[in-house]
Parts: sequence; structure tokens; C-alpha cells
Amino acid sequence: MTSPAPRTAPSVATRPRRQDLDGLRAVAVALVAVYHVWTDRVSGGVDVFLLISGYFVVGGLLRAFAAGRPVELRTYLPRLARRLLPALLTVLAGVVIATALLLPATRWRAVAAESVTSTLYVQNWYLLLTGREYAAADPAGSPLQHLWSMSVQGQLFVAVPTLLLLVWRITRRRAHEVRVRAVQGTVVALTVLSAVWAAVAVHLDQPAAYYDTAARAWEYLAGAVLALVVARMRRPVPGAPLLGTAGLVLLLASGLLVDGGHVFPGPAALVPLTAAALVVLAGAGDGPPRGVARLLGARPLAEAGRRAYAFYLWHWPVLVIAVTVRGRGAGWMAGTAVLLVSAVLAWATHRFVEAPLHAPATSAPTGRRALHRPRPGLWHPVGLARRVVAVSVVVALVVPVSWSVHREVMRQGLMASSLIDDVATRPGALAVLDPIGFPVDPTVAPLPAPVDAVDDIGPLDRDGCTVGGGRTEVRTCVYGDPDADRTIAVVGGSHAEPFAIPLDLLGQEEGFRVVTMIRWSCSLVVGTAGVEKLLERDPTCPQWSARAMSTLEELDPDVVLTTATRPDESPSDRREHVPDAYLRAWQRLAARGIQVVGVRDTPWVGNDPPECVALHGPDPELCSTPAADILDDPSPLLEVDSRTSSAIRFIDINDVLCADGRCDFVQGGRLVYRDGNHLTATYAMSLAPVFRERLGSVLLWW
Repeated sequence: MTSPAPRTAPSVATRPRRQDLDGLRAVAVALVAVYHVWTDRVSGGVDVFLLISGYFVVGGLLRAFAAGRPVELRTYLPRLARRLLPALLTVLAGVVIATALLLPATRWRAVAAESVTSTLYVQNWYLLLTGREYAAADPAGSPLQHLWSMSVQGQLFVAVPTLLLLVWRITRRRAHEVRVRAVQGTVVALTVLSAVWAAVAVHLDQPAAYYDTAARAWEYLAGAVLALVVARMRRPVPGAPLLGTAGLVLLLASGLLVDGGHVFPGPAALVPLTAAALVVLAGAGDGPPRGVARLLGARPLAEAGRRAYAFYLWHWPVLVIAVTVRGRGAGWMAGTAVLLVSAVLAWATHRFVEAPLHAPATSAPTGRRALHRPRPGLWHPVGLARRVVAVSVVVALVVPVSWSVHREVMRQGLMASSLIDDVATRPGALAVLDPIGFPVDPTVAPLPAPVDAVDDIGPLDRDGCTVGGGRTEVRTCVYGDPDADRTIAVVGGSHAEPFAIPLDLLGQEEGFRVVTMIRWSCSLVVGTAGVEKLLERDPTCPQWSARAMSTLEELDPDVVLTTATRPDESPSDRREHVPDAYLRAWQRLAARGIQVVGVRDTPWVGNDPPECVALHGPDPELCSTPAADILDDPSPLLEVDSRTSSAIRFIDINDVLCADGRCDFVQGGRLVYRDGNHLTATYAMSLAPVFRERLGSVLLWW
């Protein structure tokens, strides 16, 4: 039994369209673009978008509930898709085409994946799961990263009305006023819960919280709460012009007051949200707009605000492609050109795609006239817009999916053969150890190809022998000679993992077993000295380390081999150091009679080697990093070695990786790095002779 029709609507009344809020959108998107182009900070404009969207969308839903005519999902969702998808698909298609024409092949897979996830409105979760932190535009950036916010909004556009309809249905036996207040109370409660979760999530893992829909929901729902407040206002707020001015000034200053990229969506997001709320309140109530409301409602700003969605979609890919082609950031001239090109593309998208599809239909003919009603011609605005969207679907969704499937098939074949030791044509490190015996043909393409470098991961990852960050499980795998009496345990993070590849070969040849214990973003530590920043990012590392130490004590290997240095994140001038937490762990192992061999960490070259090689080829002048920029001389191992027992020894292979004072991205026909600091498995295999010589001189096993 349903409740009777309402006698009055106690909430959210219908008001004329607020032109000033269109102008507020224009200001917000301008801030987003300007900060993206010329700073590495977050403006707060996206947070304002969320609030305005909640104000309009959820505010409209609440008006419908108050009137006793709740929205129907079967009409709401198609209407929503018609509003959002045409422009999005057009931009995605443009980015996919531009990527194929202008960006190196190393970017194609990421763009393909993000095009698909953006179309499905799950890109924020894709970025979160792949560990992508929010970053300023640079030549290595993603041209679609900004669409995380569209995915968040799309999820909220569907989840909120669905939940409110569920509340409406549950309370169907209640009086209308009770049902309306239940729906409104749900909105308020969700706002509070999401705000609390955002504060907690930012404390636990801010980069992940940045993309978390649940942590972002309060910004969107705050707009709905604001709509409830505005609905009860019949007269303007006292001092409205001053209030609006304060809000606009605060909004313009938000990006300077708060570094949102490192603190949003936590309580600090209240700064831009409060600013926007002040502007909204200043223009509320009956009567003509005054002050800031009048300024923002002026036709140029209001019209710009109606194109803000398309401008937001275009500005980031235009910027990223521009800085990629330039090879450096956007200056004043290039940045201005980026904004102008984005504005033109936004205008064209609105004019030729959005407007024709959103235009109100004329009255439909009936009877015999309907049978002979002409369809829109090829160049008719509606027909043209439909064709653009249809082509965009193919380019933005079908093409990336097909290409990704093709790349996966190729990847499987390449990975199956990537560790074939082709020392004759691609000697890798042997070209440094014996340049006469292993000359390099400069015409040979490096292996792996740059586009495949990210997948050149070696046997441990393929065998499931590594543990991801944030986990405390210790996983052991056996390589080398599994039946040998002597054992070397390779323990540590992702930088220790490549060492297992040459040791696997040596173990088979020299008769020792290799047991691996690899956990990303961690190593053997006792205490926190020297690894404070590491533990801030991953507080579970000590738990894994304690379990790994217990496993080692049970295993009782002859040798534990691990990384001995890491980048120095303290205010000192050092580039690398040996953390005391490492040293204490080694001393505990040495006290149990286990030989420890620490390997100096391989260089963190600090950019994208595969992309550099894809753009410039294996040119050492363009694709290398000076060793003096990333490595200390003398090595920090020398000082530590002088005060440790013979049970703790060190080896250094960086004179091979950085021969002649330069860390080349391609060495001996092999691509050295699969990203800014991890070795490719193909190159790591060529280090077997290096480990044979240097580990042999320490262990005296051969």
C-alpha cells in the first residue's frame, strides 16, 4: 500500500536555473586547467565540480521525491548516458588516434586500458589498483588520467539514486512526509559517513584515498545538503554580496592555501568546498542576482560554464601530448596555446556532438506522415552527431580492446622467449666486461623492445613467487640446483628480485640452491632507523620482515643475499645510504652463523628509459643518466664495511651498470631498465658473469 499524494512539498522547491552556478563551473574548470598547465599543485576545482554536480543532480532527485514522483531508473539512466557519453567517447577517440600518431609505443597499452576503463566509468579504481599516484603533467604522464573524476561522478550518479529509491521503497508504508525525510536523512548520513571515511583513508593511504569513490562521495553529497539548505531560503542571505566575494576569493586562493594533491579528499577539501558553498548561498533566495552572483551569471561566463565539461575532457590530453612532443613542460606561450586549442575542441564538441543530441525534439508526426518521416541526412546535425558518437565507440572501445588482446598474445610469446641468452648479438653486461670479445652491433634493435619492457619481469613474478606491498605473507620458491647442499637465500624487495635470475644460472652450474623471499617495497629491517619514509608509505613492512627473519632462522641458509643500500630521503646531501635498520637485521643473521652478502642497490635513473629508447633509439647521449647525479662517490658501503665483521660482506655491480660514469639505458644490445629503477630480466641474465666473479671472491665456492 502506497502513501497518499503529498499535500505539500516540505523540501527542495523548484527554482529558475542559476546562471551564476554555470559561471562558477567556468571559474572552477579554468582553475583546474591553469593549475595543470603551469603548476604541480591541485586547484580544488574538481572538488567544486563534485559539489555543484551534487547540488544539481541529487537536488533534483530530492525535489522529485518531495513531489511524490521519484525518478525512474529506466528513464534516468538512458538520459544520463545521452548527456555524458557523447562528449566522453569523442574525446577518448581523439586521444586514441593522437596516441597512435604522436606518442611512443610504450604509452599505447596504458592509453588503451584507460580508454576502456574510462568508457566503463571505473578508471579511478584502475588507477588505484595499478598504484598510480596523482601527478602533474609531464612527458611520461597519462593523457587520460584526469578522467578518474568522471568515473567517480558516474558511479555516484548511479549509486545515489539507486540507494535513495531503495530507501523510498522500504518506507513505502509510511506517510509521505516521513518518506521524504528518510530520503533526506539518508543523504545527510551518507555525507557524514563518507567524510569520516575520507579523513581515515587519507591518514592510512592518501594516494589511494584520492581515487576512492567512497572517500569522494561526501564532496558530491555536500552539494545535495547545500540544496536542502538553499530550498528553504526565500530571501537573500544578509550581506550576500560580501559573502559571495569572500567565497570567490577563497576559491581562487584554494590551490595556494592547500596542496590538495597530498591531502584531498580529507578535511582539507573543506577549503574549496566552503568557498563554492559561499558563492552558492550568496546567490540564493528570491530577487535579482547581486554582486558575485551577477558577475558569474553574466552571459560569457555562463556560456563558458555550459562548455566546462567538454573543456575539462580535452584540456589534459592536449597538455600531456603537447609536453610529450616538446619534451619539456609547457611555458607561457605553449601553455596558452594548450588552453586555446582545448577551448576550440570543447566548442566543436559542444556544437557538433552535444548540442544536436541534447536539442529538444520537435513534435513527432502521426499517422501516414510518420511512415514517411525523413531520417536525418548525412550532414544533418543530429545525424552527424550520431555518426561521430558511433565512430567514437569503435575507436575508444573496440580498437583498444582489440589492440590489448593482440598485445597480450604477443606478450605471452615474447615472455616465453625473452630469457634466451643471445650473447652473440646482445651481450648485455658482457659488452662492458669484455668489449673486445663481445663487440656490439649498433644496428641491432635492443631486447626487450621498449613496448615490451614492462612485461620483462623474469621467472619469480611469472611463478607467483613475489608478494605485493601491504602484505605480510612470506612466500618461498626454489631455483638453481634444488638438490644441492648449499643454499643462498635472496631476500628483499623488488630490487633484490633481479639478482635471483643470474644466481639461478650460477646455482645450476656451481651446485647451490637459490631460495627466494621477495616482497615489494620492503627488505630485512630491525627497527625503523633510516627507513622512516619507507615505513610511512608501507607500515606493514616490519611485520613481513619479522616473518622473513623467522623463516630464515628455520631454513638456516649458508648465505643471505640482499640489497644493502637505498636512496637517502633525509635532508642530507647523500644520494644513497645504508640504513641502520638493515644493518641490525644483518647482525642478527650473522649472530646465528649465517653469511650475509649485501649488494649495492642498482641505480634509480629517475625517468622512463623504455620511452626514451622508443623515442630516440639506444643513443647513450640522449638515453642515459650521469652516475654522479644518482650515485655517491665513494660508495656508502665502504664506510660500513670497515666496521662490520667478516660475516657481513658487500659487493658492488654498479660500475658495470654505469660504466665510464654514465648509466646507459641500453647496454650491449639489451634494454637495462623496465621503468625508472627496475632492471629487465633480459639484462639481469647478462649479469651472471658479474656475480660469478664478485660473489665468488666473497664466498670462495668456486
